[in-house]
Amino acid sequence: MATNAPHRDNATLVPSSAAWFDAQGIQDRPVVNPSKGGQYGWAPDTYAYVSEHPHVQQQTWCVLLSSPAFFSKLPAGQMFHSLCKSWFETRSREISGISERIEVEFAEQRFSGRTMAVPSGGTRTLGQISHQGVDPEGEVFTKLFRTWVLYGLNDPDLGHPRLVTLDDPGDMLIDQISASMVYFEPTRNMRDIAHAALVVGAMPRNTVEIQMRRNREESGQMRDINMEFTGLIDFDTEAAIGIARSMLSRMSTFNPSARVAPAGFSTPTSVLSSLTDTGVLNQLATQASRVSNPDYLG
Repeated sequence: MATNAPHRDNATLVPSSAAWFDAQGIQDRPVVNPSKGGQYGWAPDTYAYVSEHPHVQQQTWCVLLSSPAFFSKLPAGQMFHSLCKSWFETRSREISGISERIEVEFAEQRFSGRTMAVPSGGTRTLGQISHQGVDPEGEVFTKLFRTWVLYGLNDPDLGHPRLVTLDDPGDMLIDQISASMVYFEPTRNMRDIAHAALVVGAMPRNTVEIQMRRNREESGQMRDINMEFTGLIDFDTEAAIGIARSMLSRMSTFNPSARVAPAGFSTPTSVLSSLTDTGVLNQLATQASRVSNPDYLG
């Protein structure tokens, strides 16, 4: 019988009805069945190539769930909330450190040149959250992190956050001075979540370093920001993946090549439009007006 997938059989993929899907919390992603196929036995099998499709890590997304509440107590507080959201979601050129590894410790017993190991403990290692990006003209992100640190975390001159100088600093507990977000890696078909990390209590570890210099032999430099954050991380739990799925379902994917140009890009500027004696459009209009016989075939 004709099929659009003739190079697969019923054993190529793990069926979505299998217990594996429920046990691993999988909803909508293909799972190659590793119990079948394999190219490293007696000889490779070209016809089993679909079973060798590897997992390719996708780009990570970050969605901010809460920004420091104390921003609302400051002048231009709404701008600080907006900058915080922008930095984490759309202005970070690189996001790194969202990782987890569990190491097992073993007790060893040796006898007659042999070693027997039995598990005796384990440790979880989580990465250091880091965002890198470029500060645009106006140094808005430099000012964001300086305000976040000095007003919300600590002013070295006071030994307290500058929030204490306001009439109502609030209780200044960690949820008031930190951000929370969810990081997630979607599957290749963007229909499910491969990995997710919920982060709460995220705070910058420092301000952006500001350097002034003078060297006539050197050109100016962009300000690259490499900011590390604290944070309590919940990695690949059902809750974290559930939040990530909710965010993924709200993402409106589209073909960027099909976008229409904004109005300001569609017509010449008013200055150029006022120039009637130069340019290809004006030249064509002038020369077209000189045609006396449009039916002439010579």
